[in-house]
Amino acid sequence: ICGPLMNNLVTEVEKIAAGVKGKIVRGDDIEKMASRSLEAGVFDLTDCLSKGQLDKALSVLSDLIDMKNSAVAINGAITKHFKRLYGASLAMQRGLSVGEIASLLEYRSDYPARIAMSSAQRFSLRKLRRAQKLCLETDIALKSNNNDEKRTIELLLMRIAA
Repeated sequence: ICGPLMNNLVTEVEKIAAGVKGKIVRGDDIEKMASRSLEAGVFDLTDCLSKGQLDKALSVLSDLIDMKNSAVAINGAITKHFKRLYGASLAMQRGLSVGEIASLLEYRSDYPARIAMSSAQRFSLRKLRRAQKLCLETDIALKSNNNDEKRTIELLLMRIAA
């Protein structure tokens, strides 16, 4: 949720520990109090898309924008995530192990690789290739037009979901 940097993690743990009323920290405490990293938000967003939950994906996008993430950074993270899903899909077709896929996708453990593999299975290779193309088109649009950046990313999500 908080990203891979240890100094962010320490700050978030201290914040959550101070905000919990009892001695036990529960999952819902973390969900309520932890600041989500851009990567965690994008994972939630793409997970919603893979499950056909466009409205929820658009809500996550609004949250990411409300947290002052730039549209270019959000699109970059979406692009990176779909690239990893595409890589996971290809690797699974070739019979690579979870550890090999984790290494290929530059994950530090098998856990995020398993999640990527599960998510990748919900998309066809054709759809993953199309998502990459749409992300690149969105990057060009964000960097070259004077348009509503939020609407540009929303359009990307709708086109991926279609």
